[in-house]
Amino acid sequence: MSVHSACTFSGALGAPMPARRTLPRYHRPMKTLPLAALLLLTTSACADLGGSYRLITDGYRFNYEGVTSERNESGAVATGVRRVEVDHRFGQVKIEAAGPGEATGWRWTAKVWADEPALAEMVLDEVALNVREDGRTMAFELQLPEIFKDDLRGLRSTLTLLVDSAAEVDVVNAHGNARVAGVAGAVDFEVRHGDSEFAALAGRLEGVQAHGELFADGIQGAKLETSHGRVTIRNAGPLEVKSSHGDATYDGIRGGLVIEQRHGDVEIHDGPEVHGESAHAHWRAMDIEGLVLDSSHGDVHARLLAGSARVDSQHGDVTIERAGVASDLSSDDHIRCGHGNVKLDLRRNGYADIDVNHGGVTIYHAMGSGAAINAKASHGDVRSDLPNLGSMEPGQPGAKIRTSHGDIRCVASGEQ
Repeated sequence: MSVHSACTFSGALGAPMPARRTLPRYHRPMKTLPLAALLLLTTSACADLGGSYRLITDGYRFNYEGVTSERNESGAVATGVRRVEVDHRFGQVKIEAAGPGEATGWRWTAKVWADEPALAEMVLDEVALNVREDGRTMAFELQLPEIFKDDLRGLRSTLTLLVDSAAEVDVVNAHGNARVAGVAGAVDFEVRHGDSEFAALAGRLEGVQAHGELFADGIQGAKLETSHGRVTIRNAGPLEVKSSHGDATYDGIRGGLVIEQRHGDVEIHDGPEVHGESAHAHWRAMDIEGLVLDSSHGDVHARLLAGSARVDSQHGDVTIERAGVASDLSSDDHIRCGHGNVKLDLRRNGYADIDVNHGGVTIYHAMGSGAAINAKASHGDVRSDLPNLGSMEPGQPGAKIRTSHGDIRCVASGEQ
């Protein structure tokens, strides 16, 4: 049964890359590779050794030259299947929920390159998609030709599935893009070299994205680990994201956002209270409920902050703006900054505790009755347009500001 006409996928998926021989699952501990293997994997992804080979990995040398041979296969996915497992290793994987009236099924295309037509046919015979059905689970595994490893000049594999909308999905792809959309079951994934895309998922999303971009839209919640690639997530439920190298954008997140960002800038629009930690990253947030952040290197800028800010920054400026946000709400801000300047819009009934080592502090405050500013600059000047500059009582609104090397400026403003 062919399901070619029933499958429609959006977005451009890039050309696949050859696979590593083994691929550990997400829930298993990662194995430590020898230095020589690490060097090979690092250089093989874009190797061009004198122009002879375009890809070299795990003993396969691909230049995509010579004659080609291609095979297409298809089959049905039984109506009782509620879990789909894919270990593709190499090439594109596309998994979508079947729409009303659409039949579930799968389609696979394999194309190989070799020096001679007869050799290409023999190599193609050794490339196989192993399909196994076990009750409510259906598994797909790509088999590569070990005996013709020296004769294979290139391989391109694409697997497309239409599954029941209630199905769970577990997909592993070593070299190639992966897309999962429309299913209600939990989705687990591991993509090592390639982009991943997830859309309209009603269940939990959890997985690893190693070298490539991750895009998600309309997911209920996720726990993700990414490295070496941009992350873009929109219209999502609670998120927990750990990213080592790559910029990240979050838009329309609900229910909680926890981010560990090692290297790469973070941008957030329309979100809940954000809990973050970063080593080398600039943070830009707009229209969020609150911010709790530990930052080593990088500026922090939050606009339209509805709640409180608790920021510990070692190196970088910290700016908290509340213009356009209701001023009658309370806030409890705590800012620690080692090297950098701090600018803060303080609410009429808010309180701020600010401590800066090397840098200045500027406070914009629509003072309410009973509010006070307690400011001390060990090596710098204190200038204030506000009354009640002096001591503060416990629980009194206003600001307590300390700087070791830098000036303090308190500016009266309109409604904040």
